[in-house]
Amino acid sequence: MTFDDGAEGEIDLSSELYGKIFEPLKDISFFKSFILEGHTMSWSNGADFAPEFLREHVH
Repeated sequence: MTFDDGAEGEIDLSSELYGKIFEPLKDISFFKSFILEGHTMSWSNGADFAPEFLREHVH
């Protein structure tokens, strides 16, 4: 990911993909179907990751 502040890198979300909402994101084709709502990554099933959370986890 690349952020507006210039930070960039990878984010490992594997430890976050549990529970009814997030488990479908394990399917790579579904994961790739995200949209940006504002700066939030969102999926059609209601899952989302806030930009602040993603920024904290970038390596």
